[in-house]
Amino acid sequence: MLVAGAVLVLTGAWLSRGVQVGEAEPGSPLLYPQHDYNVSSRAINERFPGSEELYIVARTADKGGLKNPEVLRAIESFQNTMLQDPNVGGTKALPGLIRSVNGLIHNTDPRWNQIPSNPNEIGGLMFTFMAASPIPGALNEYTNTDENLANVVFFYKDHQAQTIERAIALAREGAAGLADKVPGLSIELAGGNVGVNAAINDAVRHDNFLIVPLVLALSFAFVWAFYGSLHAGWLMVLPMLFATVMTYSYMSIRHIGMNVNTVPVIAVGIGVGIDYAIYIMNRIREEMAALQDLRKAVLKAIATTGFAVSFTAMTLIAGVVMWIVLSDLRFQSDAALLLSLMLVFNVMAAMLLVPAWVMIFKPRFITAVYLDEDQVIQVREKEPEPPCTAAAQPA
Repeated sequence: MLVAGAVLVLTGAWLSRGVQVGEAEPGSPLLYPQHDYNVSSRAINERFPGSEELYIVARTADKGGLKNPEVLRAIESFQNTMLQDPNVGGTKALPGLIRSVNGLIHNTDPRWNQIPSNPNEIGGLMFTFMAASPIPGALNEYTNTDENLANVVFFYKDHQAQTIERAIALAREGAAGLADKVPGLSIELAGGNVGVNAAINDAVRHDNFLIVPLVLALSFAFVWAFYGSLHAGWLMVLPMLFATVMTYSYMSIRHIGMNVNTVPVIAVGIGVGIDYAIYIMNRIREEMAALQDLRKAVLKAIATTGFAVSFTAMTLIAGVVMWIVLSDLRFQSDAALLLSLMLVFNVMAAMLLVPAWVMIFKPRFITAVYLDEDQVIQVREKEPEPPCTAAAQPA
């Protein structure tokens, strides 16, 4: 059992590398891929620039800085850097508007679709656009009233984890390239659905790598303190580690992303699952104190507490299993399935790995127990090593 458990953990750890922080599939993760919303979203993104927006702010140190031709050309250069991503369907910003208006007032001659070299001409084109617009505030989606903040928009086809990582990496690369070229110009990340999800993914990555090891460490510390044995602490970490790794491997196989919906489920599953290992380990210890036979103690613990553990796990799973097959929301189905799997993995580890480890390694906090005159479990003191006496050698 221990060899099989080790093989599964190693295989699961290798598969777990494929778990993505963020969404693993396009569309909304709350709904099934065949849901009308996700079907419509795919159709829209195939025919139009993209429904997932990334907002980036270009800031100049001085008011009216956006009338500077060098600033506009730098923003346009940044846009060209971002357009290297094949998942970008289009972009919208002030440089493109200036080029279009300049061409329109010159009889749509394509040779005039350019950025003027004079700030006054750029200001005149901006005024022309505002004056010709039938609604007030036509420039508000491009710049502010002080003309020192430019809104640069990019349209993406989805907000998958890979798409977001690539978008943020290209944005930082483009911003770094402009850092020294145009004095006073800075590129600030990031808003829109893509920008917000990038921030969420960073928080999820940080919290997951903090919470899961912290849960394991605290469980180890509490069990160690209660039983006074490092071996007891490890016996709790062993099933929790097994269940966590196997859950991550399942998420990788089924392309379930690690996000704000799945991280709490994993944390809850770890906290609930540790109970089973405690029940089995403590019952083995109690039976060992009464029977003074490790094999009989293990068999009796599995036959009694093991039955109760299995019944408890099945009862908990029965409370959520209907969400897996009946819920129209994919999130509820995935959460119920993840929680059920974590309970099953924890039961398997508690029923199989913990007794096998006890039988093979015979931890002292279990094998050295006895009942005192008050029927309280005690641990025998270690017998001192006999003194080593050297035989006298004849002269």
